[in-house]
Amino acid sequence: MNASDRTISTEDGRKIRILEAGRPDGAPVLVHRGTPNSRLLYDPWVEDAQSRGIRLISYERPGYGGSASFASAADHDHRYRFP
Repeated sequence: MNASDRTISTEDGRKIRILEAGRPDGAPVLVHRGTPNSRLLYDPWVEDAQSRGIRLISYERPGYGGSASFASAADHDHRYRFP
């Protein structure tokens, strides 16, 4: 699988763990599989994306896997932003 697993930072300094797979120069498609969300992707999805020239971007929600959690549950509704 052609994939890049890394951590990015938000403007407020939190860390979000992401996985990019498929064509690195392809059209970006954000993958969200529900709650709790894992950044891991199914190989058939990646193979299909690769064949179609698509770059899949998946992430782990705050507090799951390698992503930092929010300071409080109240922060969830208004502070979660991608960089």
